[in-house]
Amino acid sequence: MKTGFCLLLTLCLWTAAHANMSAMASGNAGTGTLIASDSKLHALDEHPAASLQTEDLHVRLYDSYATVDLTYRMRNDGRAVKVIAGFPSLTARTHYDEEKPSPSPPAGSKIKGTPKDLEDYTISLNGKTVAWQLYAMGEASKSGVKTKVEEMAGLTRDSQWLVSELPLPADSESTIHITYRCPYEISRYYISDDGNISDAIFAYKLSTGRNWHGPIHKGRVQIECVSVNAAHVRVSPGKRFKLSGKTYVWEFTDLKPGTEDDIRVVADPAHEQRRGYTLYPDRWYYDAAYTASASSELTENGKHFAASNLAQHGPLCWAEGVEGDGIGESVTLALKKPVRIDGITIVNGFYDADGKDETRDKLYKANNRVSRLVVQVDEQRSFEVEVPDKREEVFIPFPGGEILAHKVKLTIAGVYRGKSYRDTCIASIGLRQVLAKKPEVGHAR
Repeated sequence: MKTGFCLLLTLCLWTAAHANMSAMASGNAGTGTLIASDSKLHALDEHPAASLQTEDLHVRLYDSYATVDLTYRMRNDGRAVKVIAGFPSLTARTHYDEEKPSPSPPAGSKIKGTPKDLEDYTISLNGKTVAWQLYAMGEASKSGVKTKVEEMAGLTRDSQWLVSELPLPADSESTIHITYRCPYEISRYYISDDGNISDAIFAYKLSTGRNWHGPIHKGRVQIECVSVNAAHVRVSPGKRFKLSGKTYVWEFTDLKPGTEDDIRVVADPAHEQRRGYTLYPDRWYYDAAYTASASSELTENGKHFAASNLAQHGPLCWAEGVEGDGIGESVTLALKKPVRIDGITIVNGFYDADGKDETRDKLYKANNRVSRLVVQVDEQRSFEVEVPDKREEVFIPFPGGEILAHKVKLTIAGVYRGKSYRDTCIASIGLRQVLAKKPEVGHAR
């Protein structure tokens, strides 16, 4: 990352003297299999009795994050014991323009609040929710020498453990279920309005499961491409996985995992953004211009939440104008001429440019947001898509790929209910036009 930063600094000197530059990395650098530890939170080399009979990992890839559904079947061949298990989470959040990076907490110390870059984490044992406590992950054992698992996992003091106590009866099997949402690790470099975006990465360290007793007897990994194009996703170790439809699958037996088994997924390859263009090495897109109309529009307190607001993020959002949740209300986006479109970008929920920053999240949650849309492309294709409940732009690809489109109609099929109001809102929508050849686009100044 330092090399890329220096190259961009050189490029910045070639541009106008007053060009602005910023750079940051964010997201989760990797999660992994539960780690067995001692009472001081030092990873064991191998637990004496508890083994992983099965590990079932189901990853769903969305535009900017992955959701994970993870199930272990664990066997305890010894006496009844409370196993201390840590779920690893490695942060990637860095701001290169920070004068003084935030200091890391001491190794092994408790951390208040929620983990960095890991959302909605839950863990249950035999169907009952288990408490967890967040700790700073130690770099080394009390002897000062890293254990094999710590060395293998590349655990740093910016990493965190979500630690739980798991009571395992003697000579028994138990089921552990974990779910969470994981923003991709990604780096963004901007010079004025030009953006260089790195690979968007989901990583899972299967190797941290090495320190349970014996091998993992049976495993299944599914990586489902929900709102990313499976053809553009890269999965490693590549020889392990087979693509079935839009899901990558790997099944294994009696695996004592090492770093060669760690999973790395590029959900969106590196690309550039310039003046409305999105430029990949092998494909190019443009934000197609359109005019918007709606089946209904809300006017309230002297403000008109019109469909035309969707073409730009502000000054207002579009809000449907009927009683109830607006199920069945629609917006139609008409292009000047038919062009090839392969998906939409959408910013969900309420938006008012005049609102204060501290109230925008409250207003977002106060009003309805779209959860499902029926997409009708001219008379050629109709399908339903899921829209995440997030205040950020997400890309939703068209199933089956690009299509020549003149009009795109979006009909509300489901909502996330607002806390205070039932007006359903969308801040902005973009149509991603597929270009036949690489455009000549200059850099911003």
